[in-house]
Amino acid sequence: MQPSILSLLPPVLVLILGIATHRVLFSLLCGIVAASALATNFSPVMTLKMAFMRLYETLDISALLSWERFTASNTLLIFFFLAMLGIISFLLEYCGGATAYADHVEKRITTTRKAEAATMMLSLTLFIDDYFSTLTTGSIMQPLTDKLQVPRAKLAYLVDSMAAPVAIIIPISSWVAAVTGQLDKAGFSSIKAEATSFLGDPFFVYLSTIPFIMYSFITIAVASFIVWRRISFGGMHHHEEVAQSNGNLFGGRDLKKKKAQRSSTATHSTLVDFLVPVIAFIGGVFVSLLYTGSYSVFGGVNGFLEALRNTDSSQSLALGSFIAVLISTTYLIARKKLKVARLGFITYEGVGLMTSTMQILLLSWTLGGMMSSDLHTGAYLADTLIGALPIALLPLMLFIASSITSFAMGSSWGTLAIIIPITTPIILSVAGTPPPLVAANFPLLFPALGAVLSGAVWGDHVSPLSDTTIMSSTSSGAHHLDHVATQITYTIPAFVGACVSFTLAGLLIDYGMFANIGISLGAGIASSWALLLTLNKGFPKKKDSIGG
Repeated sequence: MQPSILSLLPPVLVLILGIATHRVLFSLLCGIVAASALATNFSPVMTLKMAFMRLYETLDISALLSWERFTASNTLLIFFFLAMLGIISFLLEYCGGATAYADHVEKRITTTRKAEAATMMLSLTLFIDDYFSTLTTGSIMQPLTDKLQVPRAKLAYLVDSMAAPVAIIIPISSWVAAVTGQLDKAGFSSIKAEATSFLGDPFFVYLSTIPFIMYSFITIAVASFIVWRRISFGGMHHHEEVAQSNGNLFGGRDLKKKKAQRSSTATHSTLVDFLVPVIAFIGGVFVSLLYTGSYSVFGGVNGFLEALRNTDSSQSLALGSFIAVLISTTYLIARKKLKVARLGFITYEGVGLMTSTMQILLLSWTLGGMMSSDLHTGAYLADTLIGALPIALLPLMLFIASSITSFAMGSSWGTLAIIIPITTPIILSVAGTPPPLVAANFPLLFPALGAVLSGAVWGDHVSPLSDTTIMSSTSSGAHHLDHVATQITYTIPAFVGACVSFTLAGLLIDYGMFANIGISLGAGIASSWALLLTLNKGFPKKKDSIGG
């Protein structure tokens, strides 16, 4: 299918059906069928065949037949990671570790403001991977925020805001490989060759771009301001009002969830029973990131930063979580908190916690892949939005193009694969000199790349198809579409602030990097805060609830 405006139909259909029916799986399935119909010129037989084949290809079930293929299958490795995380989460509840943690910290964290701030701080410490951050923070903080009547949608927003936006600006996170890999493919290299567009090591180009990933800094400032000033408006205000008035944490709706079963020894649990599984999980994933990156300490050939640049995040998450489950179950059995005979039950219940998440991810990944490879949605949006424009507005237009593409596809990394190769020739044409150019000598390059990365993160942050959006709502126990609806209104001020920043970044390109960053980022944060205060005016001031 040739790229056209019709390629936007599937994600729009998913949004409309999702809002109308509140049935995420049904909406995603309809989106996949619509994408198949468009790609096959509405042939009924071919539509069903393509939909089935794309689902089968995404699931990659045949990789189970070979260990080598299994360890190379991102889909199955992420599903395995989710299963292990579900087991860890269930263990914390079943053996009383989660309750012991909540009982311990509630004496220190006694208000909703403190609970929300603690959620953000925990997310910041788990910057190593956005999947890891979203799934771990929501699971850990949920018991405490429930006691202080923080609605699940608010918890999901805070978890999501500190995931991808934080991970992309930390040069030792799993995002390093994704960003530097795309830069390498786009012609960034420290060695002059025929395919080299810009002379500059991809990793150091990424480091120079980090200050211009302005959406990340602005959204962190926005979330912090919301917590500090008790900002509350729109759908989130409704959720918070309901939570404070009658204790319903789901905006007045019921949540169908299984009542967690407890071990007979759960009442005698201590904080250590919580810390051992959590530390094992964090440590296992971090060590695995270094191991799969061939770190020299583990017999590899790479130094610390080089190992993180070359790591396989899917393998690391799977291996690290499996190690954590082994350590946790061994510890709890030794502590007589868990019986060997109950391991089958623990596995069944733990994996069951993540089944719906796996189903949603499978469908969203399938739809995202079809929009990229079959409908060419990203290419259409990029070509439409990036046309003839004043060069000073290039960062702004790249941010908008990347944002819309990422939102429609639900994939930040997929967006980078589309937009970065488009950005490189545009910048080369602006330079007016034959490649390769020295990256450090072309100041427009870094705001332009920062705009692309920022847009990719914004779309990943708010899209209902995004895996981190899905994982945030799952780990927080929020209705997925409630999370999407309440979060998007809170990200609008950050989006507007980023637009202000990238407009100024293009206009101030000749004033030096430090002055450019200081003025443009400062103006973006100030404008987003001002917009938050304006939106908050029409709603009653929200009090800081006290736990008791």
